[in-house]
Amino acid sequence: MEKDIIVYHDDLTDSDNWATARFLQHAALKSPSIEVIWIVEPRQVSLGLSMTEEQIQACRNLLESYFPSLGDSYKVLRGGLLTRSDLDKIEGLAEHDRYLLEFAIKPAYGPKDDAELHGRLVALDLVTFLGDGPSNSVDVFLDADALNDVENPMNLNLHYHEELVARNKEELESYQVIMNEPYPQRVQYLREWYHSCIKSLEKKEVGRGNAVRNLNFVSLCEKVKAAKSVKFYGGASLELLQRLIRVDAVSNIQCYLQAGAFDVSKSLFHNQFNIALNPSAAKFVFEQAKARAFRTFFIVPSETTKRVKYALAGLSHDDASLGRRCLGFNCRVEPMKLATGEVTVNDFHDKKYLMPDLTAFLCAFQDGFAGSTLANATLVDIGGSLILRHEESEIRVYEIDKDILIGEREILDIISKLVVVNELL
Repeated sequence: MEKDIIVYHDDLTDSDNWATARFLQHAALKSPSIEVIWIVEPRQVSLGLSMTEEQIQACRNLLESYFPSLGDSYKVLRGGLLTRSDLDKIEGLAEHDRYLLEFAIKPAYGPKDDAELHGRLVALDLVTFLGDGPSNSVDVFLDADALNDVENPMNLNLHYHEELVARNKEELESYQVIMNEPYPQRVQYLREWYHSCIKSLEKKEVGRGNAVRNLNFVSLCEKVKAAKSVKFYGGASLELLQRLIRVDAVSNIQCYLQAGAFDVSKSLFHNQFNIALNPSAAKFVFEQAKARAFRTFFIVPSETTKRVKYALAGLSHDDASLGRRCLGFNCRVEPMKLATGEVTVNDFHDKKYLMPDLTAFLCAFQDGFAGSTLANATLVDIGGSLILRHEESEIRVYEIDKDILIGEREILDIISKLVVVNELL
């Protein structure tokens, strides 16, 4: 029987990715004819790298002292924009200062197997997260093939460790012991730690009928082509869409992406993050969208996603798992304090945060969300940066013209009324 399909495609690094998954889960359960395909796009990793807050600040201070011409020290550090030749030009640099400045040099990726290991653990965390919600059975698909073409613009020395948020006290204690080992000796211990965490979760989730599976691209294409309708929500790179286009599998897809920006000067990178993951794929997909390859093609740019804040009290209401994700990412609560319950959402009950992916999702699923309106745009290459420009085309852009706060009651109201019906698809 033909089905209505929603494809959720995200990388699960930030709390807004998890919030989007939860809202979609609530909406899909109200429509039994809907099948959600959960796809996780993994990121490159380099196991064993980390920086303390003190090291981050010290490195930034040194960047501002020695390399003011490079601009914003935070952008330089986050992007790993310093080079070894830059350091070698500084005469008389103290050994400790050099050590700190080397954190601003982007390290090489670790082996692909490490990235898959990391991705599998995070995907299993999504399985558990969804299992803790209103549904008890789910498969999540890991798109490991994306690692062949996606580039991580982030300096892996200070990448957020989303893999730690859901760990228990014993797992975190083991992790801390490993991180006290010298680098790179700790790397192999970390691989063993990942395997242990994965084994524990798999044992638990198999009993609940849940699993993480490798994405079978051929099977995905067959499902998409056979579906009555398909809505694709993307909060990761555009690489998977590029693959789908190349096998003529997008003609019945209504595509909604959190991607692009009209002004990248405010971005940490030369491109909006999801574009930066694979600029060539983004360019290709936008060109095909202009040529009407998709049934419809909508994007929610950075300017729009930064207009809406959400009350933590509403996001975490009767949802400890989502609350924990917000505490870890938005409030920067240490994982051990989350695991022991030393810090809870009650300590941040009045906080409000941006949720870019959630805003993009709600623009797609709720008519007129936050007063959003539609315009047209295209993607242009200006000095190596792919930016949006208003222009008549088949690419529709959601825009919100003022700052909005979604309070606790409004969030609960959205969740209770949010549905996925055929007319929207």
